[in-house]
Amino acid sequence: MSNQELINAGMKQMDETDQAIERSKQVVHQTIEVGTQTATTLKGQTEQMGQIVNELDSIQFSIKKALQLVKEIDRQVDFIFVCLVEKSGASYGIKDSKSKLRIQAQLQEAMQDYEELTKEIDVFKEKLEKQRTRQEEELAQMKVQLEAQQAVVNSFIARFDNERN
Repeated sequence: MSNQELINAGMKQMDETDQAIERSKQVVHQTIEVGTQTATTLKGQTEQMGQIVNELDSIQFSIKKALQLVKEIDRQVDFIFVCLVEKSGASYGIKDSKSKLRIQAQLQEAMQDYEELTKEIDVFKEKLEKQRTRQEEELAQMKVQLEAQQAVVNSFIARFDNERN
């Protein structure tokens, strides 16, 4: 080989190396972009999960309070039933029909409150179930997105490795 041929071969090898370096830079840039997008997506999803957890805590707290109210009303209703069942109302301080009517009205009001609270609890349970289902769906979607992003990152890494070799 002549000197000119050696110079040309060297120049060709340098051009190929420069092209490989440029391709590697592009792969690195694309990988950084994908990583940035993934980080942004994960941050948003993390914030969303935090909001969901806060909502669940709020719902759970509301359900606990409602259950406490239901228990208290249940105790009061039980007491009123005991008062009404007694043959002689005198032992409980029930001396005339006005007192009995007042107790019956209170009993009826307590029963209505009990029914309303039971309905509210059912609504809370339904909301909680819907939210749980929605969270499971969102988590499944997030998992699919993360797997897709991981596949893209893996393909970039493989391309980078292939071009380096």
